[in-house]
Amino acid sequence: GKQMCNYCSLEGLEYENIHSHSMYSNIYTPDSIISKEDIAKRAVELGQKTLSLVEHGYFSNIFETYDIAKKYGLSLIFGSEFYFVKDRFEKDRTNAHLLVMAKNEKGREEITEMVSESNKTGFYGKPRIDEDLLFKLTPENVIVTTACIASPINKYEDYADYFITACKEHFGDNFFLEVQPHTNIKQIEFNRKLQEYRKEYNVSFILGIDSHYIYADDAKNRDLFLQGKNINYPEEEGFIIDFPTVEDILKRLSEQDVLSEDEVIEAFENTLISREFESVKLDDDIKMPTIYPNLSHEEKVGKLHEIINHAWKEDRKHIPKEKWEEYLKAIQFETKIITDTKMEDYFLLNHKIIDKATTEYGGVLTRTGRGSAPSMYINKLFGFTEIDRLEAPIELYPTRFMSKSRILETRSLPD
Repeated sequence: GKQMCNYCSLEGLEYENIHSHSMYSNIYTPDSIISKEDIAKRAVELGQKTLSLVEHGYFSNIFETYDIAKKYGLSLIFGSEFYFVKDRFEKDRTNAHLLVMAKNEKGREEITEMVSESNKTGFYGKPRIDEDLLFKLTPENVIVTTACIASPINKYEDYADYFITACKEHFGDNFFLEVQPHTNIKQIEFNRKLQEYRKEYNVSFILGIDSHYIYADDAKNRDLFLQGKNINYPEEEGFIIDFPTVEDILKRLSEQDVLSEDEVIEAFENTLISREFESVKLDDDIKMPTIYPNLSHEEKVGKLHEIINHAWKEDRKHIPKEKWEEYLKAIQFETKIITDTKMEDYFLLNHKIIDKATTEYGGVLTRTGRGSAPSMYINKLFGFTEIDRLEAPIELYPTRFMSKSRILETRSLPD
């Protein structure tokens, strides 16, 4: 009773929800029902400053998350709750959980590389990392937490002392023991273990929520979702994995009756270090690979005209002369769209790829064309389609394939 009163009398506590999951959380075994926007709205509602979605084994759609963070004025934290095994080259499906977040842009690059490596060399049922990959991370660029009860220090017998020592030695103060407020007996027992490790190894606590829905009452909706997927997580019985208020967290920690007041304050305050991380900044300009990196826009447009002129001289042999003017107007109209949007590389690259495929590798062009590609006559000249829109029995609109507004405003590339 006394401890509950002490917790609930703590004033001015804030926290950042560094550990939350959206509906993208697990592409292998889905386990969350909320959107990234749901998380962002709740973060703003609770006065938080960051958006941290640490999906299992990968980051998910960073561009969507980036846009949502900007929309709600939140600093985007980049990280993942990785699947961890002792040796990723072994056929090991234990898949413990470990949380890794980037403090800066270099950290984001290193985590991205680790995600790639977990799929290339660590994939066995799921993408897995191990000690080898973990300790290649630069300590100053990331923070690592022990995550949930599926942590390596809880899942693997006689591993905790070695693993905590190794992480403390490598990551220093950027390694944390993650305490969570669930009132399930397994979490309570794990928090007691963490308390012992904290004293023995002088590793600080950090608060993890592990949100999979927003409000406690939403649990039933997630249960229905999991039933529909024929998925059952018996180890989660008694867990409330919502996005709670400070008051709710304190009540649950009080019910656990494990942490001291100072440990609670430490766990809360350490989440606020995420506010000091470099927010992810993405250059979302359209990027088109080029086969002419040393040429200017004007020079590449010149090459575009060369191909069009050569192809037009060949194609017009089969077109009545009285229709040439109509075709030339079509070419002029379509070429202007390309030059105005600076999309010449799209055509030059695809022209080279398709030409190589059909002439050197025996490839056969899909006769109907791809998507709305037949709606531009230039695409016939470039060899992207065999359909001539000006001869088609129905009207085909070139702007269906690409237009200035589509490229420059909605940032949607040609079909």
